[in-house]
Amino acid sequence: MQEIKPSKSFDWGSKVILIAEDQKINFVLLKAIFDKTNATVIWAQDGEAAVESFLNTEHIDLVIMDYMMPKLNGVEATKLMKEKNNSVPVIFQSASAIEEDDMNQISYDDIVYFQKPVNPMQLLSTAENMLKE
Repeated sequence: MQEIKPSKSFDWGSKVILIAEDQKINFVLLKAIFDKTNATVIWAQDGEAAVESFLNTEHIDLVIMDYMMPKLNGVEATKLMKEKNNSVPVIFQSASAIEEDDMNQISYDDIVYFQKPVNPMQLLSTAENMLKE
């Protein structure tokens, strides 16, 4: 895999990012993107594991959520997370279009959507803006 070298430096050493992604190759790519930021990355391989990690981790600063996952889809998992902490920002990513009805179930201002494949610099810039708020 080619090394990802952002043109801008991101230092989120105090931040914790939960990546909910059922495909290992997609997680590896996302982890490579966020490794350059010094953030702590937690991996959840399905929606239930994502909610469990979210509830059992003292503090999560950002969630990267795959839309289509086993056990609970991204919308269902996000709704449960937002019940505990509605201020945590979420970046959805999906290889397919997200149904508008699904997104209306979680209409929060701090949710952004990306179509896969994700542009690394766009993802990092969006994450930075969300982490500042």
